[in-house]
Amino acid sequence: MEHPLRIARSAAKRSVEDVAQEAGVSKSTISRIETWMSDPSVSLIRTLCAMFPALTPNDFIVVVERSESA
Repeated sequence: MEHPLRIARSAAKRSVEDVAQEAGVSKSTISRIETWMSDPSVSLIRTLCAMFPALTPNDFIVVVERSESA
């Protein structure tokens, strides 16, 4: 599943480097978020949502369903 941040960034024709610089984080931080390998802080989520109005904090939350034990 493609991360909503990557979708929003691509639609805005912005590079990872540009977004990282404006958000005050490293390029690798943005890349790790976009590949679901890292969870951003609440502060960074707020910053990214302000940069991309189509994003909401819920876009950064993954719900994992637990299976019931037998």
